Amino acid sequence: MEDKVCQKKKVYDELLASEQSYADHLDLLIRNFVDPLLRGGFVSSHEISCVFGDIKSIRVISRLILDRLQCSSDIVHVFDGLVPFFKFYLPYARNYPSSQQRLEWLRSKNSKFNEFCCQRECLPELKGLKLPALLITPIQRIPRYGLLLESYCKLTDEQSGERRNVENLLQQIDDMIKLIEQQVEDHENSTKVIAIQKGLDKLTPNLVSPGRRFLKEGTLSKMCRPNNVFHVRMFWLFTDMLVYGKRKSRNSSKYSCSGVIPLNHCCVKKSLNKNVFRLVCKDKVLFLSSEHYADLSEWMDAIDGAIQ
Repeated sequence: MEDKVCQKKKVYDELLASEQSYADHLDLLIRNFVDPLLRGGFVSSHEISCVFGDIKSIRVISRLILDRLQCSSDIVHVFDGLVPFFKFYLPYARNYPSSQQRLEWLRSKNSKFNEFCCQRECLPELKGLKLPALLITPIQRIPRYGLLLESYCKLTDEQSGERRNVENLLQQIDDMIKLIEQQVEDHENSTKVIAIQKGLDKLTPNLVSPGRRFLKEGTLSKMCRPNNVFHVRMFWLFTDMLVYGKRKSRNSSKYSCSGVIPLNHCCVKKSLNKNVFRLVCKDKVLFLSSEHYADLSEWMDAIDGAIQ
């Protein structure tokens, strides 16, 4: 019993120490970057918001948790009523990939901003930390709560009321972690769809549509008429359709759209040739091939999964 009590104390102490470090990192970020940039005038408030998000609200939440950790040993009380406020992390997590791209773009295009960042990153109080290392800390924090609470829960008596309360808290945080991960995944998927759209010619129908998700891309050989010869084409699989096209020129990164196949009336059929399969649709049949059966099999499974 004493061993578990000591282990629980260690987990609690780790939660407290890591929260102190996290709060300090947020303070460094705001004190050395956000506030001076807002006063500086060489970067717009919109650009600052794109890079740093609502980092000040996130700091408020962290400080509340830290204050409670310093005043109480009841881990459930520490998080009581605060988990709903973790929703402030959602837009930050969703925009994190694009914020990193914006940061790189600003540093390459705005010499004053780049010089400012270099000077700030060399300050002794940053202890060698670079701006990207500070910006990623909110993304890492809530999953860390989940890991520490899971360890704490395992050390709690299964029959106790505390165990039930910790399990309930852990479930709330796990739900929030899944929501954050889904937000990030949705944003990355939407960004990918937009990138595909930009890489195709203007004759391509609009690929950006509510509920549509990108699934897979790659090259396959398609049987082309009138000579029934296989030619390499680029394919993009979405949840509701298959798009294919050919490169505009050998060195071009652009593609001309050759076809859009809605999947709602399609089925995948194997062929006598193991390196060929048929995509049978309402008004046409596509014969698709690959030199590698494993690659072909992946495409068959992916298309079949999208149809299902």
